Amino acid sequence: MKHKKKIHHSVVDFFDSLSIVVGDLSLRLGMFGEETQVVSYEE
Repeated sequence: MKHKKKIHHSVVDFFDSLSIVVGDLSLRLGMFGEETQVVSYEE
């Protein structure tokens, strides 16, 4: 029972860190997308 709970906790930690990474990536992609839009507007 104790071992099972530990695995569940690590899975929750994994998804928590994953959501942080995804959020960071989406922010970077959004900034990159805005930059490419500016470049296309200049052309």
